Formats: sequence, structure tokens, C-alpha cells
Amino acid sequence: MPTAVRAVTRGWGRLSASGRLALSVFLLCQAVLLVHWAAFYPALYSPDSFTYVWQVSTGNWVSDHSIAYDALIWLSLKGTGSVAVLTLLQTLTASLFLADIAVSLHRIGVRARWTVAAAVAAVVMPSMGTFMVFLWKDVPYVLFSMLVFSGCIRAGEFAAARVKQARATGVRVKAVPLDRPAARAALWRVTAGFTGILVFRNNGYPAIIIIAVGLLLLVRGLGLKFLVAGIATTVMALVLTLFVYPAVGVKLPHEDAVIALNVADIAVAYKESPSSFTPADLKVMEAVAPLSHWKGRAANCWDADWAMAPPMNRPAVTANGSELLSLWSRVLTRTPQDVIGARLCRSQIAWGITSGPKSLQGETNIKIPWVTKSMLHWTYDHANWSYHGTNIKQSPYYHVLKKQTPLSDRLNKWERTYSLDSATMAWQWFVWRGAIWAYLCYALVLRVAWVRRSKVWLTLLLPTLGLQLTVIAANPAQVWRYMAGPLIIGVMSLPLATVTRRRDRALAASVPEQDSAGDAARDVAVPGQSGQEIIATGQPS
Repeated sequence: MPTAVRAVTRGWGRLSASGRLALSVFLLCQAVLLVHWAAFYPALYSPDSFTYVWQVSTGNWVSDHSIAYDALIWLSLKGTGSVAVLTLLQTLTASLFLADIAVSLHRIGVRARWTVAAAVAAVVMPSMGTFMVFLWKDVPYVLFSMLVFSGCIRAGEFAAARVKQARATGVRVKAVPLDRPAARAALWRVTAGFTGILVFRNNGYPAIIIIAVGLLLLVRGLGLKFLVAGIATTVMALVLTLFVYPAVGVKLPHEDAVIALNVADIAVAYKESPSSFTPADLKVMEAVAPLSHWKGRAANCWDADWAMAPPMNRPAVTANGSELLSLWSRVLTRTPQDVIGARLCRSQIAWGITSGPKSLQGETNIKIPWVTKSMLHWTYDHANWSYHGTNIKQSPYYHVLKKQTPLSDRLNKWERTYSLDSATMAWQWFVWRGAIWAYLCYALVLRVAWVRRSKVWLTLLLPTLGLQLTVIAANPAQVWRYMAGPLIIGVMSLPLATVTRRRDRALAASVPEQDSAGDAARDVAVPGQSGQEIIATGQPS
């Protein structure tokens, strides 16, 4: 046997069971993601991608997107002249976090083989695999949501161990000494995940609140620290947005973009309850668009862009922003059902399993995997004094975005076909829509909590719940990527279906024994008698 092979074999044998699982998942997922990366080298683009590159390459930094992600794009362009390094880093991070989720699931009693299968399936799916090579701020947003999911699994494991020890010793749970390493493992994942969610998207605050409060209620002995982490990261993000970014010359987003959802709500309410609008209300509305637009195209609740499209005068919306917000407040007070109905309709991507009517642009908005002519002629058309009429061709990096240069044309053709075929109506609900995966995650987690007779395992559903409710609260259109987090977390939740009382009893009985690889069966949370939770550490409890 060659020396190199023997060295690898010995190194593999020295790894713990968790180490072998993590490395296996990382290498397998990265191999698949490298195929996507090579097929769409240097990246997949959207109009947002062009916005990022134009902003960072022309000195027009605006906080309407993510300044942190813009900075990563700037570093990649300045350092290498391309964005390939950034998209490669995204694939590496995805593989790392998938490996971490796999290990976390294995620690709570899921078979390693099923965690490997779920991770590979996640990156094989065109929605998730190609997503990781997009030049989009949503990619790191989803990646850090995955890290929060792993942290919530560890938090559930920690809480289960405290419940077990309290029952075994006959003391109150709060009197059980903290398992410091387990607490740190959960806390740093959740805190780092919160930070990533908040710096890579401007609307991550509701998700953080829901997850932090849920952990406070479910995880005794550590819940307050999770809440503090949520508050601290939220304050940090607000300080960056309100003070630090403006101090270094970052422009605030246009007001017409900030209040677009409020404008769309008003339009729906005007169509549904026109008699509730006073002459003063109508005067405010006519200052920015004809009433025919307010009651017509703008009242389409499926897509807020329809409301903000011509003849809506966006500069006038900016000038009359305070009056429009006051009108929205009055509408919310008078006819709250109209505003709630508009939000639910517009957020159908978050809760609907199938698409809405195509005629009203209610169908799933899926980005095709190549550069379109409309992107190449992209113009930042917001009428604003700072960069009105600026064209993407003015960017010195326009050539980077002009076309893809796949490392294999044949692979690129195959991947295009694969993505488009999966976007047909027959497969769309399963591959590209996150709602079905959110519901599946909830069902699987609730089943685990029932099987193990412990509510602490509900920590596993908190990330999906937070992400889904955030989209329901404020969503502009039926864009599939807004539910990408619940989609990938849902796929990684599938191995929870293998958790059964019989398997838990088998694990509990084999705690002191050696596994088939010769390692102690350690780091696996399994239930003891009468629903008690125990932690298998390789030693008798």
C-alpha cells in the first residue's frame, strides 16, 4: 500500500465518529457544489447582483442591500478581478455548515447515514445547489440561518441533558450545574448565526426575536443568554445601519423603496374598501399616481412591484413619504382586514404549497441560470439625485458580469437543462417552494417531541418558524429565494423521521458498548426510561 494511502487511512482511523461524519459530509457536499460552481463559473447573477457590483465599483454604496456582502464583493473584485473567489467561499461555507448540522443531528440520536444522505440531497437539488453560487446577499443569509438551526439542535440536546439529570437526582432543573462545553457549543452557533442573518439582510429582525424568545422559553439555564445574544446582535446591526454606515459615506436607501409595501397595502385597501377613503386621503394618493392606477394594476396584491411601476411617480412617493405613511396608518386602523389580507396574499410564497394565478404574477418567481439581455442593459432607474440614470456599463467590472465563462460548456448546458426541467409546475412545489418543507419540518419536530415526551425538542423548529413568519409579515413578491432557508432546513430535517422509541431504547441500552468502528458510542442524546433524556458519553450514567 502506498505511503500516502496508509497515512490517509491512519488519519481517518484516528478521527472520532463525529469527525469522520463531518469530513464525509463536507467532502461529498463540496464535490457536488464544485460541479455547480464549475458549470456557472464565476457566478450566477440577478439584477441585484448587478446593483451590488455597480455600487461598489462606482463609489455609490447604498444600504438598501447588505453593506457586509457588498464589502465581500469589493474585496473579491479588487483582489482577483472576479467574483469567483466569493462564490467558491460560499460553497465551502455551505459544505461546512451542512457538516455541522449533520453532526448535531447525529448527536441527538439520528443515524449518521441518513444525515449524510440528507446533506447530499440538499446540494443535489437545483434550487439549493445552484443557489450557493449566486452573487446574492440571500446566500449568506441562508447559510447563517443554517448555523442557527445547528445551534438550536445543540440547545435542544443541552436542555434534554439537564432534564435528565434533574429527574435522575430528584432536584429542580435550575439547580442542575451547567454543562459549560455544551452551553458554549449551542450559544456560539446561535450568536454567530444571528449576526450573519442581521448583517446580510435588512429584514432579519423578526426572525431573531422569534428564535430568541423561543429559546428563552424552552432552554432552562441558557435561555436568558440566547435572549441577550438576540438583543446584542440586533443593537449591533442597528448601530451599523443608523450610525456607522452613514458616517463612512454609505447612502440611505430611497424612501420610495422603503415604503413600497405600505403603498401596495393602500392600493389593495382602496380597491376593497373605497368608501373608507376620505377626500383628503384621495388627494394624497393623486399626488403620486392616478386613482385609476391605485384601484387597477397597483391593487394586485401578489406583487408590490406592480404598485410601484408607472404611472406611479416614484420621486413623488419619496417627496410625499410621510403623508403616505400617515395614510397607511389610518387605513390600518379603519380596515385592518384589508392590510392583513394584502400581506397574506403577497406572502403566499411563504405559506402556499402551489403557485398563485399566472395572470396576476402570482406564480413562483425563479431566477433562470444565465445572464439575460435585460440585465446587460440594466439601468439604475430610481429617479434620485445621487445616481439617476446610471448604467451598469459604466462599471469597470462590466466585463465580469457580461457573460458566464463556465469551466465546461457541456456541464453548463446540462445544468441549465436540469434547473429548467425542475422548475416546471410538476416539480416546482417540491423543488423550489419552501412552504411544503416548512410544514414537513414542523411535523417531524413535533413527532420527535411527542416520541421523546419532551417539549425541549421544539427548539428545532424555531429557525424555520422565524424565517417563515418574517416573510409573511413583509414580503414584496412571490420570489422563491425568500423561503430558501426553510427549504434547506426542511431537507436537513428529514432524518428526524428515523427517531423512534425503539431506536431510542436501543441507543440507551448500548451506551456503554462500543460501536462498530471501535469508538465509544458517545455524544448521542437518547431517552431513558419513562421519557427521561440521557446523554451517551461512553460511560454508564
